Amino acid sequence: MADIFLAYSRANSQKADQFRAAFKKEGYSVFVDVNTPTGARWREHIETQLNACDVLVVLWSKTSVKSDYVKEEADVAKDSKKLFPVMITKCDLPYGFRSYQTLDLTSWRGDLNAPQWRRLIEDIRSRS
Repeated sequence: MADIFLAYSRANSQKADQFRAAFKKEGYSVFVDVNTPTGARWREHIETQLNACDVLVVLWSKTSVKSDYVKEEADVAKDSKKLFPVMITKCDLPYGFRSYQTLDLTSWRGDLNAPQWRRLIEDIRSRS
């Protein structure tokens, strides 16, 4: 099972790939829903991955805040205290998530030494 479950909108696939590659360079395994095996019941597979991951990083954007799937995945993470919210585009957070500290990575371009990226990694390490 993966260390990190990455929740995002399909419209942000390029940005999600950037995060997945960066997490892998930091030594983490990452689950994204495109990793669901052929023939698997995807809801069950995703639920299994959600329950097994150490943390869920949700990439909040103008499109992900409108996605029922992203919000449902974030809800599960919130309930299990695995939620790490990250903002990748300026947007209004969905109801139920506004009181959680959200890391602003709207200007992050993949630099593993960027202060905000280092903060995310240190926060994940302290929790996992």
